[in-house]
Amino acid sequence: KQWYQRRVRGASCRVCRRKGDPEKLLLCDGCDKGQHLYCMKPKLRSIPEGEWHCSTCRPPPPPPPRQRRSHQNGHYREDEEEDEDEEEEENSEEEEVTRRRPASKRKLTPSEKLKLGQQILEEMQDDENGWPFLYPVDGDEVPDYYNIIPNPMDLSTIERKFRTNRYRKFETFVEDVELIFLNCFHFNTTKAPAHRAGGKLQKLFHLRLVEYDLR
Repeated sequence: KQWYQRRVRGASCRVCRRKGDPEKLLLCDGCDKGQHLYCMKPKLRSIPEGEWHCSTCRPPPPPPPRQRRSHQNGHYREDEEEDEDEEEEENSEEEEVTRRRPASKRKLTPSEKLKLGQQILEEMQDDENGWPFLYPVDGDEVPDYYNIIPNPMDLSTIERKFRTNRYRKFETFVEDVELIFLNCFHFNTTKAPAHRAGGKLQKLFHLRLVEYDLR
């Protein structure tokens, strides 16, 4: 415990940037950067036992093992079939959302749209594919990032802009979210875990825009 207190001393929260409440500051075992328990999403009540890693240091969950199998009339890979099934499920979900949309609906006010935007933001923050976009990219860990990406954006920045009433138009919120994905696809290769996560999170975002009649 004394060793942990020495690590906490002088550390600041990467969310609120404050150094107070060291007993509520959880340090990453990978990069030694901290977050207050009450600044996390979801909030924690106590310091967890064992090792803990922040969203930057936490590796993405490994994909389920895929097997190959042959067919009597030819050969195909089981994972290709699974990808096709997954795509069909996503397409059918989008079609179902479209069918559920009412033929005529009262036009939403700007404040109502922004409240729905906050709901969508919280869902993206809690989604399993949101891990690369929760906080700004650490320039010390990725030195060339800000040379390649001149206009960075992340979910915590969008959340802060909501808290400080920076959004006057819903369209500005949408532009910021799309900027996250634009930066992701520009910086990461298609095989990178962050690129794949960005593609799935963008599909969720577009699906919610259609579902809430915000497009």
